[in-house]
Amino acid sequence: MIVSCEKCSKRYLLDESVLGATERVLRCAACGHSWTHVPVVGHETLVATLSAKDPLSAGEGDVGVAVKKGYLSLSLLFAVFLSAIIMGGYFSRTQIVTAWPSALPLFQFLGINVHPSGQGLMIRGVHPLQTRVDAVTNRLVLTGQIVNTSGHVHGVPPLKIKAYGPCEEAPFFERMVKKVAGVFSQGKEGCVLVSWDHPLTETRLLPEEHIAFETPARELPKTVLRVELEF
Repeated sequence: MIVSCEKCSKRYLLDESVLGATERVLRCAACGHSWTHVPVVGHETLVATLSAKDPLSAGEGDVGVAVKKGYLSLSLLFAVFLSAIIMGGYFSRTQIVTAWPSALPLFQFLGINVHPSGQGLMIRGVHPLQTRVDAVTNRLVLTGQIVNTSGHVHGVPPLKIKAYGPCEEAPFFERMVKKVAGVFSQGKEGCVLVSWDHPLTETRLLPEEHIAFETPARELPKTVLRVELEF
């Protein structure tokens, strides 16, 4: 390391290890001038000194930044996931209500209009034909007609048939659906014990046109209270 006298500018080549990292008083051999030498601290020396004084400060800062970034990433991911669910529910509301009519009160509560796929179709003249199979089972056949009352050509979705009975005999999911639906409306008596789809012979009907249907025989528990048909 080269050190110059502040008075006569005499230059000396000194070993940095001799000077050390702290201030030191030097004296010029040429003119006798004395001055305080302040060492120039390099970047690596400064980082080492700060780390020695507070070895956890840098690490804690890095951890804090990492935790903050992780929290923001999770929040953004949750927001995207929630938005996808909301948008999917909105654009699929007709299919949802068609498959799960109990969801209709929820959409109405939120002020969202829903037009089920069976709107404009009328089910009329339904006759249940029931025969006994054994002590706990009955066999059911349903007959009736589907009429297009919409005033225009209308597609015909499959007929959905639901058999209601005591909720304690219903599947767990159906009991949960019943509880949720009860928050927004009085709902229907009983829970769905059995449900199935019956495809019709026509896929579309002209205005005022009608078709007859007859469901295959279906075995149902004797605890069934009622059977409903819908689209």
